[in-house]
Amino acid sequence: MESVNLTLRDGLPFVPLRLEHGDRAVELSSVLIDTGSSASIFSVETLAELQLTLSPNDPLIPMRGVGGVEYVVQKAIDRLHVGEAILDRCTVQVGGLDYGYGIEGILGMDVLVRLRCIIDLRSLTLSAGHDG
Repeated sequence: MESVNLTLRDGLPFVPLRLEHGDRAVELSSVLIDTGSSASIFSVETLAELQLTLSPNDPLIPMRGVGGVEYVVQKAIDRLHVGEAILDRCTVQVGGLDYGYGIEGILGMDVLVRLRCIIDLRSLTLSAGHDG
């Protein structure tokens, strides 16, 4: 089980990850680990780098959080990498991430549970126990 180093910024844990769709890939260095979020979310700009476009048929769903309700679009991507762990056929949310922290994405419980992640705050690492 390989570990990925976490970076704390303003007390919040961030991790790098890679998204792939078709023959395109994008490396993100500043993805917030959020165990309070049921779903993972990435910006419209990030998905545009993967050449995924939004269409009128994409499901629009509400995401609720401490700050209120935000509407996002669901999209399927081919692959999500956290270190050596790979999650195939992953559904993510696409929305605005203008929270003032330079967040490139939010890694939520949907991915953390599927990869059986262990967050070790003593060593500031995230380990994934499953290739999905």
